[in-house]
Amino acid sequence: MFGYVRIVEDELLVRQHKLYKNCYCALCKQIGCYSQLSRFFLSYDMTFLALLSDPLIPDLRKQCKGKWHRRCKKCHGDERIKYCAAVSIFLQYQKLNDDVIDGKKSRRLIRRAIKKGYLRAKRDYPEIEDVIATAMADLLVLEREKCTDFDRLETCFCSIFTRMYLDAPYEDSYAKVKSEIAYHVVAWVYLFDMLQDVEEDRKSGNFNVLLVKDESETKEELKNRLIIHLEKAEELCSVLPYSDNTAIISNTITLGLLRQMLIAGVEMDQSVSCADFSEKIGEKVSNNIDKTRNKVKS
Repeated sequence: MFGYVRIVEDELLVRQHKLYKNCYCALCKQIGCYSQLSRFFLSYDMTFLALLSDPLIPDLRKQCKGKWHRRCKKCHGDERIKYCAAVSIFLQYQKLNDDVIDGKKSRRLIRRAIKKGYLRAKRDYPEIEDVIATAMADLLVLEREKCTDFDRLETCFCSIFTRMYLDAPYEDSYAKVKSEIAYHVVAWVYLFDMLQDVEEDRKSGNFNVLLVKDESETKEELKNRLIIHLEKAEELCSVLPYSDNTAIISNTITLGLLRQMLIAGVEMDQSVSCADFSEKIGEKVSNNIDKTRNKVKS
């Protein structure tokens, strides 16, 4: 993943921020049960997807031990954390495959180093591994064909994450809603990365829709899609029952992704200014306080 899906730390309650850090730590350590090296590639995007699965997160207060050469065999979370750790390794391995295909020969050594962990994870979750491998292969074909249909590109890449929740090895009554949230957030990430990498792709010759079609018109279409995905993800998030996990998810979608766009200097037709962003933060904090009070009363 790309690392764009981040929280706005100052707008979380202390316990929520602690929960977020514990989730990141638990996921990192669980990845170490498969491959220690893969822990270096853990992204905030994957932490968001793990939180969305609503796992049971242990309170991890001890710092990581420096024995990176040893694979940990102790589980550091429930089945959902373990599942997300496996998905993280599958995505890492497929990304390294793509890099090797693109001519980055140095990635072969890293791919070889994490292959044992990849095979361990594949033994545990062969179905989702097959989904990820197939989707990434299909996406590579579309990019080689220089496909400019955003819908096809989004659907191909985001199908991984919708299936991640719909076909999860545990029961979840909100799986459909979570799969749709994941779709819109990951679609936003895919398009935002395309927008961020346009100059780099221009120099390297890598595929980018903005370089195939008329750049100015396509950029406007892409920006509109970013806003639509944000709005739909925020709307779906309100369907989930309130909890500290949901508060972190909402914070990431309504504030974190928007801040990434503002930092990147994305000009939006809806004219979201810094003042609007501050007002949105104030409203979010007020809503969190009200929900927390109601939860305490009940």
